[in-house]
Amino acid sequence: MTTFDVSLSNFPQVSEFLGAVTPLLPAFNFGIFTFVSVIHEGEHVILRARLCLSVEDETPIREPIRTQHLSANQIRIPLVPEAIETCLKATVAGAWLPPVRDYLLKLLPRTQPTDGYSIYYEPAVRSHTRADRNNERLVVSGINQFQLLSPITRVVESELRDLGISSVPELMRLFALSGSDETTLEIAVGPVAMIAPESALNGRHVHLGFSLANGLAPSQLRCVLRNADPNLAGPLATYGGEFVTWTTGRRSRQGRWRFEMPQAAVVDCQVLYAGQIQGEVRLRDPSATSNPCRVLVGLVDPRLSRLEELVVRPKKTEGEDFEAGISWLIQMLGFAPIHVSAMSGMSDEPDILATAPGGTILIIECTTKVPDDKKLTMLVSRTVRMRQALGRSLGGEIAEIVTLLISSLPAEEVVTIRERAAEHAVIVLTREDIADAVARTNYSPDPEGVLRHWKNSGLVRVLNTGRMGEV
Repeated sequence: MTTFDVSLSNFPQVSEFLGAVTPLLPAFNFGIFTFVSVIHEGEHVILRARLCLSVEDETPIREPIRTQHLSANQIRIPLVPEAIETCLKATVAGAWLPPVRDYLLKLLPRTQPTDGYSIYYEPAVRSHTRADRNNERLVVSGINQFQLLSPITRVVESELRDLGISSVPELMRLFALSGSDETTLEIAVGPVAMIAPESALNGRHVHLGFSLANGLAPSQLRCVLRNADPNLAGPLATYGGEFVTWTTGRRSRQGRWRFEMPQAAVVDCQVLYAGQIQGEVRLRDPSATSNPCRVLVGLVDPRLSRLEELVVRPKKTEGEDFEAGISWLIQMLGFAPIHVSAMSGMSDEPDILATAPGGTILIIECTTKVPDDKKLTMLVSRTVRMRQALGRSLGGEIAEIVTLLISSLPAEEVVTIRERAAEHAVIVLTREDIADAVARTNYSPDPEGVLRHWKNSGLVRVLNTGRMGEV
C-alpha cells in the first residue's frame, strides 16, 4: 500500500477523527464513494466527494454520468481499516487518492488566501431526536470550485444540457452532494450499534433492544440509562455487552436488556462502543408523568398536541392563542401566571405576569412576529414602571424581576433583537426554547432550574459563538 511522508499531528482534527472512528472500522467491509470531478490539466480533480460507511448498506447506486469534462459516479468499494488513514494522508499531502475502480482522483489545495486545506470535524451528536444517526464526519476543503470551472463554464453547461441537466449544482443535487463553493472530500462514518425501535418503557420496567455490528468486540459495548429529568444527575444503570446473550444476524448481532427502575421516570437510553456514542433514544410511559399540572392539561389536550401547535408554530393570526398557550406552559413549569392581556382594556400592560416560589417576578411579552426596537423599548419601559411600583409597595425591598420576550420564530430570525435585548437584561426566548420548555413539562416542576437555564442560554451562545445572539 502507498505510504505518504506527512504527519497527521499537524492536522489535529484528522487525528481526533481517526481516534474516534478507528475502533469502529472493523465493522465496515464496504463503503459508498460518491464524487463529481472535473478534468483539470488532464487530471480528474474532485469538485465534491463523499465516502459513507454504514453497517446496514442498502443504498441504491446511481448510474454514472460522464462528459468530456465532468464525471459523476457512485461506487461501492471494498474497505480495509487502514484505508481511511491512507486516504486522508494522501488528501492532505495533495497526492492521488487510492484508486477507485479506474478513477485516479485528487483534491487540489486552495491557492487563495493561503495554500493548503481547511478541515472540519463534526463528532457524533448526542440527541434522542437523532437516534441511530450519530455519524462521525470529517470534511477536508480545498480550492474553490469556480477556479476550476470558470474557464470551461459554457462548455460544461452545454454538455450537461445535452443530458437534460441544467447546471453543475443540479448535477451535485442528483448525487446528494450539495454544499459550499469549495471543493471538498467528506468521510462520514455511521453508527456501529443501534437501539431497536421496539424498545419501550412500561411503568418502571425498561425493555431495551440493541444491535452491534459483526466484527466488533461485545466487551466494548455499553448501554447507559439516565433519568431524562434535567434536575437529576448521574446514571440509573449501566450494562456491558460482555454480559449479553447475543443472537447473530447477517450484518449484526442483537441483544436485549431488561431493567426495573426504583420509580417511574422518563429515561434516556444510550448505546456506546469504545466510549463513543452510537445511538440514543428517550423512552417514556405515556400513562405516567410526575407533573400534576400537565396531567390536568392533558385531560383537555391529550399529549399537549394542540398546545404544542399553538406555542411552537402558531399562525400570525393566532397571537392571542399564542399568549394563552405560553401562560399554560409557564404554569406547567411551576410558575404562577396571570394572563393580563386576556382581559379587555389591558393593552398597555405586559402580556403575562408570573411569580416563582422564591419570589422572583416574571414580566413576559409574547409575539408571533419579528420583534422590533419599538416592542423592546415598550417592554423595557413596562419593566421600569413595574419595578418602581413594586419598590413603593414593598417598602424599597424589590424582588428579583426577570423580563422575557418570547417569540415563536426560530433563533436565526431574531439574532439582531437578541443582541439589543441583552443590553437591557431582557431574555429572548425563541421557538427552540419553547419546544424545550414543552419537553420539560414531562418532569417535576422546577421553576428555579428553568430560570437558571433561561438566564444561562445567552451566556452559552456567547461561549459557543463568540458573539451575543448568534446560533
